[in-house]
Amino acid sequence: MYSNGFDIEIENKTFEIETFGIQFPKELFINLTQNANDQIKRFSENILLGKGDLLSQNWGAIDYSIEQVIRQIINCNYSNEIKKMFLLSKSIELLVLTAESYSYSENKKEIFIKNKSDKEKIIAVRDLINERLNCPPNLSEIAKIIGLNEYKLKLGFKEVFNNTVFEYLTEQRLNIAMQYLKDTQKTSSEIAYSLGYATPQHFNNAFKKKFGFTPNSVRKNPYLAI
Repeated sequence: MYSNGFDIEIENKTFEIETFGIQFPKELFINLTQNANDQIKRFSENILLGKGDLLSQNWGAIDYSIEQVIRQIINCNYSNEIKKMFLLSKSIELLVLTAESYSYSENKKEIFIKNKSDKEKIIAVRDLINERLNCPPNLSEIAKIIGLNEYKLKLGFKEVFNNTVFEYLTEQRLNIAMQYLKDTQKTSSEIAYSLGYATPQHFNNAFKKKFGFTPNSVRKNPYLAI
């Protein structure tokens, strides 16, 4: 969004709320977006005119790719000039992903999740998964907790997050595992069990399938985790 100042009122749907924002200097944003898509060009033109504007009137869910970049920014371990370069590159990546997400949400036809209440329930499914990565409930349990039938839950989650419930769970587990390998001294086995894997071998196979290398390789070569 762009504004010279604004008042905003937020109504919590949960006991906790997290916000994340990046503020671009006006001139830098204009330079970065001068050859962007029509949606961002329109937004940039209003910035030049000094008109408050939103990139999109449709507020979508944070999908996996956006969530991953936010996590990389929050957990950045670099310092000095390298940190500045890393954060700038990730901020630009986040801008691109956000623009793509808005464009997708404006052009897609919602088939299964057509009202605000159902969309909030689907987002609650994501939050429930994140809270219980080590012992996630099955689909029938999630459906009962959230108040949706399994059919609408599965197809609605895919529609909102462009990922199945199982795929999302797997991605979250493995990315957290990567963070543990970088920032803690936990062994691969300890990480595997803490994230709910039946055996370290199952964890090892899933990790290698996603990243192309084993968990132990991260400790031997930290640059793999960048």
